[in-house]
Amino acid sequence: RHQLALSPDDEQAMFAALARPLPVTFRLVGALSEGFPAEEVTQLDAQLAASLRSTHGASQEEGERAVQAPVDSDEMSVTNLEWYPHGAAWQLNVPKKRLKESRGLQAFLLREVAVGTLVRMEMVSMIPAIALGVLPGDLVLDLCAAPGSKTGQLLEMVVPSRALQGAAAGDSARYGAVVANDPDIKRGRMMIHRAKALCS
Repeated sequence: RHQLALSPDDEQAMFAALARPLPVTFRLVGALSEGFPAEEVTQLDAQLAASLRSTHGASQEEGERAVQAPVDSDEMSVTNLEWYPHGAAWQLNVPKKRLKESRGLQAFLLREVAVGTLVRMEMVSMIPAIALGVLPGDLVLDLCAAPGSKTGQLLEMVVPSRALQGAAAGDSARYGAVVANDPDIKRGRMMIHRAKALCS
């Protein structure tokens, strides 16, 4: 407190913020690829809204992208992270005590993560790859890369989207690569498993 020159009230507020659980955030796989079809985000928005409506007590309306609600409130909502490219990332505002009750939403998220459509990822971890500004054709070295969430983002960015891959088939310069490694063998295996799911 003395080093930061905090008042007792500020110190209390700071520790309260540090103790607050991080919200669940997730992103749509493929949204960072060149030529990504933005309509996929609209479709997922509709599916998220439907899964909330199927949960008892949810109030999200059809076609509504974001219903703001404090993380520690009793209201359930999904907030779109508009700063993410194409708005293809979301924050789940559901208190832990109600998460198990939200069967429709939980089942939807588990299914989409299992098939590789969505990736659960902390919000702050989504930023580095975007800030790096990787382009199709770039070669990227990713060290201490496990469990591979940011590696997945980089893989999306160095190749064109599926929609453009036909047009770019003869242009090898449009296809980059990511060299990723990790000193922890067990975590490295997890990274390999995640990378295989991208079919890159």
